[in-house]
Amino acid sequence: MKLVSASAMRELDRRTIDEFGIPGEELMHVAGEGLADALRELASRHQLVDSPVLFVAGCGNNGGDAFVAAASLHEDGWPVECWLAGDEGKLKGDALSSFKKLKKAGVPLQVMDTPDAWKHASEAGTDAEIVVDGLLGTGAAGEPRGVIADAIRFADAQAERALVVSIDVPSAMRVRADLTVTMGLPKIDCVQSEYLDCVGNLEVVDIGIPEALLEQVDGDSELALIHASDLAPLFPRRSRDAHKGDYGHVLCIGGTKGFSGAITMASRAAARAGAGLVSAFVPEAIHALVASAIPEVMVHASMPEGKWSAILAGCGMGRSATTREQVLQLLDTSAVPLILDADAIT
Repeated sequence: MKLVSASAMRELDRRTIDEFGIPGEELMHVAGEGLADALRELASRHQLVDSPVLFVAGCGNNGGDAFVAAASLHEDGWPVECWLAGDEGKLKGDALSSFKKLKKAGVPLQVMDTPDAWKHASEAGTDAEIVVDGLLGTGAAGEPRGVIADAIRFADAQAERALVVSIDVPSAMRVRADLTVTMGLPKIDCVQSEYLDCVGNLEVVDIGIPEALLEQVDGDSELALIHASDLAPLFPRRSRDAHKGDYGHVLCIGGTKGFSGAITMASRAAARAGAGLVSAFVPEAIHALVASAIPEVMVHASMPEGKWSAILAGCGMGRSATTREQVLQLLDTSAVPLILDADAIT
């Protein structure tokens, strides 16, 4: 799945509307409903279904997504409240339309357009178990100021006691979210190391950007986020009458006294990736430990004989003369795909 910049995503939205005739309001509705579904799943996972949810929304499209999601949960009977950080007179376009629907649906609403309002909110707190940050999205520029800055500080403070969910990106990358629900495609900022503590878990909502446009975006970029849909083609459908011998035999070589974890995890990964058979060759000192940890793998304390489909060597193997000798021998004699990892290449 491609990673995009904020500007590239805005261009995708524009072209979807202008070239494919999909109304912006429809994109916002799909985004908001996707957010609502993510909130339902999060609440279910944490046993918080029907718990109070507070939406803290700005006046832009990020807030518009929040309005849609709040109305959706409210219609399901959830105790939902929405706080608008700013003057509702600044709302326009699709966000304004969604705001009107929010009010019509009867969602409890507070317009928090003064510093005093946010000071009082910070002092009084909230009983919401889930707080949704819909203040600033990818269209924001410059330092947050005024009530938006106050609202961001409030939303971030809730991370100490509630689950925090950010829409698209954490506002100004200053809100510590447990979950970020990003729209269309994942944003580059969401995977940068300095922001990972703010982003939390990342979930992508398909908002209906045409496939033809997705194929064009950032076509020269090498940046991508690995998604389950990217991996699925690597695991072909298996025949019903297949058996373990039809799917190869992997040999994993590694481990040493005090370092059994890497070879254990690598061998388990080979089995989970679909190898029909997996054997592991480890030193006698850790044989019992490794064998008990991965019963699905055949663990040997001496080099086993077999017809291998692929070989992995090096995980936790140590940097001894014996390791060097074993690796060189593998390089000289292996006629199957060989992966050298960790100590095998150092």
